[in-house]
Amino acid sequence: MDETRVLHVFGRMQPGGAEKRTLEIMHHLRPDGFICDVLALSGLPGSLDGEVEALGGTVHLLPRRRGWRGRLRALLHERRYQVVHSHVHFFSGVLLQEAAAAGVPVRIAHIRGIDDGKGEGLWRRLYRWWMRRLIDRYATRILAVSRAALTCARLPTDDARATVLYNGLDLGLFTCAIDRAAVRARIGLPAQARVVMNVANFTPPKNHLFMLRVFAAFARDHVEAHLVFIGRGGTPQEQEALAFIAQSGLASRIHVLGSRDDVPELLRVADVFLFASRYEGLPGALLEACAAGLPCLASAIEPCREVAERLPQVVCLGLERPLEEWTAGLAHCVTIGRDDDGERCRQRLALAGFDVTQAAAAIRLLWRPARAGVPSP
Repeated sequence: MDETRVLHVFGRMQPGGAEKRTLEIMHHLRPDGFICDVLALSGLPGSLDGEVEALGGTVHLLPRRRGWRGRLRALLHERRYQVVHSHVHFFSGVLLQEAAAAGVPVRIAHIRGIDDGKGEGLWRRLYRWWMRRLIDRYATRILAVSRAALTCARLPTDDARATVLYNGLDLGLFTCAIDRAAVRARIGLPAQARVVMNVANFTPPKNHLFMLRVFAAFARDHVEAHLVFIGRGGTPQEQEALAFIAQSGLASRIHVLGSRDDVPELLRVADVFLFASRYEGLPGALLEACAAGLPCLASAIEPCREVAERLPQVVCLGLERPLEEWTAGLAHCVTIGRDDDGERCRQRLALAGFDVTQAAAAIRLLWRPARAGVPSP
């Protein structure tokens, strides 16, 4: 079998939506002869490096210090990559410029967010303008995880190279039988608790303090309610959240579990999913909650609304709305009730294109022409 060597570019291979979805694609396409390496621009090792290596790939640590472009050129020439697939928002422009100079035939800019979180200062606006020009010139394909991501990136939406490709879930992870009472007991939840859950790393866009305020108001009238946070901490945002919890009088009803590798199982013991992100590209955790059969209350940012168009169990509410509307929204989602089997929800996800097999098939078509040394169609 012919092999195709692909270089993915991330900041660092830590657990996150983009990294997890990319690893799932690697698993699906490895039998087809696609060998995927990762370039980590932070220069730091990540907890997912071992999974890349288990699939035959190598993680290259390349911090953006003086001389980094020369080291990148040397790597591209040495490894003779046929695909460079960059996931680092606008900075993809520089990377694809170098890939083009090295003769890499397939060069993909994958837009995964609607905001880079860097503000609107003059230098940042000039930087974005220049990076867009480089992407426009050097990308052979431009992918976006949602319509909103493509629109907000202000890249050429009428360009034949630009495509919306939804992240796909491995829906099979949500089908195994579980003992809900045992799983709840394992994480310290009462068997009869009404469980509100969120899955998100403690970073500024995820808006944990807002969710804590919503839950505190909700909990006053729902004494059986418990809140579960799942996600990587060790950040100022986690410290702020822990301080709020300590002062709230609700410490026995709020559970901060950290990063977990059993998220599909944990989601299936919740009753409602709360998601208040300020911005996203495509909310993977929201899709996972849907796959688990949960009713979801989400912020009314465009990517969440895009999901809600396809999945009726998602209710969207603006972050500017009063706290009372959010607590009423939670109560409404509790009334909707979870789909204990979840099969109907997973069927809707697959029909809407949120299935990893569909995503892998689309990526396969984009990467395969590299074997002939021509850009992807």
